[in-house]
Amino acid sequence: MKSIDLKDKKILGEITENSRISYTQLSKKVHLSKNAVKYRIDRLKNKEIISQFTTIINLSALNLNTTTLLIRFNEDIYENKEVLNYFKNHRFANWLIVLSGQWDILVEFVIKDNNHLEEIINEMTKKFNNKINTYQTIFSMDIIKVKHTIPGIKPDLNYNKIKTEDRIKTKYKINETDKNILEILTKDSTLPYMTIAKKTNTTIDIVRNRIKNLIDKKIIIKFIDDINLEKLDYTLYLQKIKLKNLSETKLKQLKKQIFYDKNITYAFFDPTSLNVLYISAFKKSNDIDQHTRSLRKSFSDIIEDQEYLLIKEELLFNLFPKGIHRL
Repeated sequence: MKSIDLKDKKILGEITENSRISYTQLSKKVHLSKNAVKYRIDRLKNKEIISQFTTIINLSALNLNTTTLLIRFNEDIYENKEVLNYFKNHRFANWLIVLSGQWDILVEFVIKDNNHLEEIINEMTKKFNNKINTYQTIFSMDIIKVKHTIPGIKPDLNYNKIKTEDRIKTKYKINETDKNILEILTKDSTLPYMTIAKKTNTTIDIVRNRIKNLIDKKIIIKFIDDINLEKLDYTLYLQKIKLKNLSETKLKQLKKQIFYDKNITYAFFDPTSLNVLYISAFKKSNDIDQHTRSLRKSFSDIIEDQEYLLIKEELLFNLFPKGIHRL
């Protein structure tokens, strides 16, 4: 176990809210010196508890969507590295996790429209032909929760505060400079303005103003640290709920319960297939069963089926894949 103390948890909680916070500001919030804060962050990175510093982007504001594919193969994907490398390097893939159970991988793609999705799927099936056993498409249309943090680390958060992260419906067109900035910030959200300016061949003032504009338009939702919960003895699960007899009232109740659940870090609802997909983290093996049974008991009238799969590893988390430059 990679142990952390209360000060580490406070630091992780603060930089999950804003990973671009300065050491000076952070030191005041956690009551440590700047040097102590830097030392602790470096140590958390070296222990791989912090996987990366990245940026949550509201892709819908750019008139883009995300679609998730659950895929089962006819062979061991670990023996055939071509499979995993294909999705890791796919120009439109922004998330890839390996699963244990009836599905082998989950891969999420950034898409422009249904025709674009069809092109991606056709390319995939042509590439692997009879190696794919089956796949299921789930549209990530209605985001319920995005919370990359340790379960229970910020118990003071309330519903109204979190709602400021909601995706807005306004659509914006951005130029290549904005795209370059977003791509850089998803790879490392902590980079100073000067470094970003050099990488984009612009000035510090231009970078500062463009980032502010992207935040004001809620294209940039949040700068975060991506925490590797497995390094803290959590087991991660992918859970899928198939709904039935759905009403707006019951859906709202279910969303609220998922939203408030401290063990759920990410969740979305697909109104086309009536599926809810979410990531959960538990330290005790029986907690996942208790969670599943409790949810089924509370919503037995609208839950048709539940399943959960063990997440073996995350191979890709990049919310601005290189293919977006072409869209």
